[in-house]
Amino acid sequence: ESVKQLCTPVWVDDPVLENRCQTDSTHAYGAGISIISTEIGGDHMVPERDDITLFGHTGSAYGLLSACFVDPARKVGFAYAFNGQRSGFIDFVKFTDNIEHNGETCLKADIGYTVQNCKGRKVNCYIFALDNSGSFAKVNDSPIADLEMSEVNYEISTFSNTELYIPYSKLRAAGLFGRNVQFRVIVDEDESREDIVSAVYDYSVGGSSTGINAGSMYDNYGTTASSMTPSAVVKNVNLKQNTTAQGKDSAIVTIDFDVENCQGKRIGVFVWIYDENGDNPKRASDPESGMLYMRVAEPQSNSVAYNDAEIYIPTADLRPYRGRTMTLCVEIDDRDTSETIKKESYTFTVE
Repeated sequence: ESVKQLCTPVWVDDPVLENRCQTDSTHAYGAGISIISTEIGGDHMVPERDDITLFGHTGSAYGLLSACFVDPARKVGFAYAFNGQRSGFIDFVKFTDNIEHNGETCLKADIGYTVQNCKGRKVNCYIFALDNSGSFAKVNDSPIADLEMSEVNYEISTFSNTELYIPYSKLRAAGLFGRNVQFRVIVDEDESREDIVSAVYDYSVGGSSTGINAGSMYDNYGTTASSMTPSAVVKNVNLKQNTTAQGKDSAIVTIDFDVENCQGKRIGVFVWIYDENGDNPKRASDPESGMLYMRVAEPQSNSVAYNDAEIYIPTADLRPYRGRTMTLCVEIDDRDTSETIKKESYTFTVE
């Protein structure tokens, strides 16, 4: 009886109700048990097998990757555990203007980051200024960047005092001074040059402010919203079908977009799917819900550019429409008022 209760769905992902975190890969839970089922939540672990429902959980900590799932109907299951995965995360990035360093006035970036399973190796922390296309900004064919190398002495090591400097002279030469600029922070393993973690941050260069936290997709510092009218520009939308995301068969929609006058607001980024008649079909994985998928951003400055924002569509939802031309609509709105800020539509053929 207790096992039955553990495996009874108590939560199912509903994009309309916005009741899940986009970073969570599971679409249905029992009492602490993940439910992998095309009928409940729309997850799909075994390709081309919609009749398999698995119950279990994944596990990850300090380099460990593990999982245990069972199929009660067939009385089979599997478990695995392994270690050694290099991973990391950026704890903070804080910019300070007008800092003198090596005889030049610079923009200073204080960076904190953590790496796992890199003991005995050297890691590099870089910061690169990006141009309008999202590429590394250059002066005389050299990237505008700085780096610091550190030796890793523990299985889990945190570096909280990394100080990087970008001269104003180089930012002026690249036409970036006095503008809102994106900066990419990368931590890699020195020998292999393999990236461990990477993120893009937004900052207005050349002010007199100090200690300003950079804006990112998941920041939430509760700043005050601007009274100016919010606006947005969708720069690029890419759809990759028949791939995997977070261990699930999915299509991945990657979106590059800019928002203005949205500081402190909750911005919803939606992907709607429409058929040839302009109707929003029901999800194969959840017949009560339409084909709508979303994530939320919280801009921390007045002008923010987001690159590579990903939204996942279960392959099971697209499978009934193979060979048909559908419309993918990207909508950006103000979550607090539900007002649409920007809406763009694209056609695609379901593979």
